[in-house]
Amino acid sequence: MNYEVLELKKINMKLLEAHADAKGADTDNDDRMIVGASVNNLGKILNPIIVKKQDSGGKYWVLDGVGRVDSAKSMGMTEMNCIVVECDDTSKFVAHINNAGRKRNTGSRIIFFLKACWDKVEAAQAPELPRGNHGKNGRFSPKQEPSEFEQWTFKGISEQLGVREGDVSNAYELLKCKTNKTYPKVKIDKVKVFGLPIEDKVHLEKLEKTYNDVMSGETSIRTFRPSFAGHSVKDNHGQNNRNYTNLAMKTMISLKTVFEGWDGVRFESRTKIVAAFKEAMEKLPGDLRPTAVTALASVKMKK
Repeated sequence: MNYEVLELKKINMKLLEAHADAKGADTDNDDRMIVGASVNNLGKILNPIIVKKQDSGGKYWVLDGVGRVDSAKSMGMTEMNCIVVECDDTSKFVAHINNAGRKRNTGSRIIFFLKACWDKVEAAQAPELPRGNHGKNGRFSPKQEPSEFEQWTFKGISEQLGVREGDVSNAYELLKCKTNKTYPKVKIDKVKVFGLPIEDKVHLEKLEKTYNDVMSGETSIRTFRPSFAGHSVKDNHGQNNRNYTNLAMKTMISLKTVFEGWDGVRFESRTKIVAAFKEAMEKLPGDLRPTAVTALASVKMKK
């Protein structure tokens, strides 16, 4: 990757647009506090942002400093100090500058590191390397790794970043899946789909959502697989079909228990329960309604 610093200049805020690769680089609270203090005390943001001129239209891509731009806009600023650069690989450049000296959650920190050094990391994972005998979980001890690749193995990277080796492995898997649009190590309808191409649009959106949640810190890199498997089509906090089955069975058993002990429910509580029951019945699935109607017609209601 090659880059060149062209100039330092003030640029109108209307000409600044966040580059897609830089949007995932969340600004932490300390950064925001520094921005606020800088503007309040000095009337300007001291740290210039890094931008690259777009191919057409006269606008600039913001490669580093998206949070500062947002803060500046909210404070009514109309222009910012910018370092204008030219680079041959924008995505890798963004990964490098966001990996250097930033406080980030473990997942995003590892992913930025992997993206910045992707070619070396990929080379260290190449199956044709003469590594000797397999170790635990298919990994090899550092002594068995060719020396030029040792620091780019999951173990080597974990030691450099001070994180768990498993976290590096998870981050590599997530980044690989996002890049290739393939499934992580999960089961769909009880079938293992790891490495298979994702053709379902909903599943692609779930993968993108999981990646963004990891980058923002909302989801831990250690739990990205269940997060991906648990995303509902309707919202981001659903459960998979198997969990809904278990929940439905437990609910039916609970209802049976409640109905059998209804006489023990306090009268002052029944109004709320009846209202909640009515709301649930309004959402009763079509295939359950005939059963419910038949069951109600065949029993004598308690007074």
